[in-house]
Amino acid sequence: MSKNTPPAEDNILILTDEDGNRERFEMIDTVSYDNRDFAILLPLPDEGEPNEEMLYVLEIVEDLDDPEYDNYVGIEDDETIDAVFEIFKKQYFEED
Repeated sequence: MSKNTPPAEDNILILTDEDGNRERFEMIDTVSYDNRDFAILLPLPDEGEPNEEMLYVLEIVEDLDDPEYDNYVGIEDDETIDAVFEIFKKQYFEED
């Protein structure tokens, strides 16, 4: 699970994992599926590092201790990941 830090820029999130590692992501889109919300995130490498061009699908879960923030939770169910990604592709390519 990762916790969101207030965005520095539009659509930029800084997520901190359980080990305290911080990573920047651009939120590409959000998807609703099975009464849950998911974020489609693109990692933003540090300067000089290669961009891996890999999208992440994380579930958005309200932080009950601090409602100003959301938690972003990894998904272990491949079927859910596939379904969310298919919805994202339809939404993303229809917008063009």
